[in-house]
Amino acid sequence: MQKAPEVTECYQTTGSYDFMLIVCVEDILAYEKFLERVLRADPNIRKFQSSVSIRRIKYATAIDV
Repeated sequence: MQKAPEVTECYQTTGSYDFMLIVCVEDILAYEKFLERVLRADPNIRKFQSSVSIRRIKYATAIDV
């Protein structure tokens, strides 16, 4: 994931899946190309699930310290 420019964030998680990726692409065709080139080509990835964001409801990065 380090080498894929489409991956803007990558988190190791607990639960049903091991990782969560935030991917930024131009359109669905570009996403399909990303899937083929990066995810499906990697023998260490057995399965994955995609969710597409329709719109952003809230985005905040500030935290109280």
